[in-house]
Amino acid sequence: MITELAIAGFGMYAYDKFKERKINRFKYQWNKLMLELGLKNKSDKSYEILNIFKKHYGYDCIVSIPIGKSIEEFNKKLSSIQSFLKSDVIAELSSNKNSIYMRIAKDLNEASKDTQIKFKWYKIMTTSKLRNEDFDTFNIKNIKIEDSYGFDITVSIPNGLGFDKLNAIKGTLESNFNAMIQLEWNRFKNEIKLQVIEKIIDERYPFVPYRVKNPMQLYSGYSITYERLVADMFKQPHTIVSGQTGSGKTEEIRLMLTNLIHNFDESKLELYFSDLSDMCDFECFQNCKQTKYYAKSIKKSHKLFKRLFDIYKLRFKVFVNEKCKNIKEYNAKNREHPMTTIYIVLDEFADYFPNSEKIEKDYKAKLDCYNMLKEMTRKFRKAGMFLIIGIQRPDRTVLDPSLRSNLCTKIGFSQNTDSSSLVASDSTELTGLDSREGLFMYGSKRIWFKSLYINDRMIRRYIKNSIDKEHKYIDIFDDNEFNALLNTQYGIQEEKENNVIRLPIMDKLENKKKDELPLHEEQFKSVQIKTKNKIYI
Repeated sequence: MITELAIAGFGMYAYDKFKERKINRFKYQWNKLMLELGLKNKSDKSYEILNIFKKHYGYDCIVSIPIGKSIEEFNKKLSSIQSFLKSDVIAELSSNKNSIYMRIAKDLNEASKDTQIKFKWYKIMTTSKLRNEDFDTFNIKNIKIEDSYGFDITVSIPNGLGFDKLNAIKGTLESNFNAMIQLEWNRFKNEIKLQVIEKIIDERYPFVPYRVKNPMQLYSGYSITYERLVADMFKQPHTIVSGQTGSGKTEEIRLMLTNLIHNFDESKLELYFSDLSDMCDFECFQNCKQTKYYAKSIKKSHKLFKRLFDIYKLRFKVFVNEKCKNIKEYNAKNREHPMTTIYIVLDEFADYFPNSEKIEKDYKAKLDCYNMLKEMTRKFRKAGMFLIIGIQRPDRTVLDPSLRSNLCTKIGFSQNTDSSSLVASDSTELTGLDSREGLFMYGSKRIWFKSLYINDRMIRRYIKNSIDKEHKYIDIFDDNEFNALLNTQYGIQEEKENNVIRLPIMDKLENKKKDELPLHEEQFKSVQIKTKNKIYI
């Protein structure tokens, strides 16, 4: 037993001596290299190795910085050092800022993924010259491998540099990592998180309904990092979905509507369609109980928009008498009989833009519709009424700045010109995207995603409980029938005054000229409305 211990002890001693000789030999060769590279100061001091740590990929070394020298000068000779060591080498300031932390990888292909990421990152920082006056850079704080899409890198922000500097080389980072990259700045921790997406959602990844909290939440699918995309319309009202033909724009709108109809019945959700195209993309929703009207002409759309303003005005009259400011406050007070959330769906917004009075027969109707839509984006949010708008090629004429700023949630698919991409996303990022690749813009967030697969058969399966083959729309041209909708919706009882029933939506226009003006420009007449044992004046 004693003999065995003695042999083992001698073996350890011999190994330590061998290791020491190996380190000393490496230090000797290192000092010789520093001399050849002219990396000595006036006092004949050079970059000396203070310590060496064995790693699975090779070695890590702490190197001193002689007086009068800097890490910048050291890095300029890094290619020569790599040739001498026959290894991949990266060098950064150590945490105490007065020495260099150097990593030496003998075979980077055999190294762990974390190590490969670090080597690639610091080489990019060096070649991109992202350094401050102290030669400090965006140092890696953490690497998290994500099996579903790739990995996350968290980096610190050095003095003198900022988020904009790193964001400016996003293209370089994507080329070197061969991936899509999303950057997120955490102002409070002074750090940046990079999501590096090496694989995206498969083309056939199917849509499955997702249960949102309330009908004011629009579900749009998954981001490329498999996070659910949900837009709260009350916080960021009205949605515009843009994209050239075949980009996935219409399918994305169909996905949103399918999720709404699947989750909420007609007591919580109302849909109004204005579809002037020759396509049949939304006809699968025509017989849904939630669909109150489906306009296929500019004349019907014009009347529909007027009726929507009637509903808007009546809702606000109810809010005033209930001492509420908006639909959220009203529904919180009336949980048993909440107001429905209303969506107005338009597939091609450019169809409502009036071009020329001389050549367009429906010029006045289009002009009125366009102005009403602009007013809807400004006013309808508090009443729980939201627009979902599709547009192929947005330009600054159709989407003027005031209108565009009121369409707060933006979803952009591929555009074939930089000018259209700039209007849709404030950048040229959408130009030439692959089909169904898109950018989800919600508040300050810009999230890349790929739309989920959906078809007519899937839609019919998910909305089958809402289909009524005998379903009839409200006759918006019939005051009595439209009144019946409001009476049912708001529990209104009619008050007789001088033997005449008077409600805001029953006020008839007195001449043809007045009929050409939108109803939202008219003033309320004195009216009494009873609802829930209260009389509204």
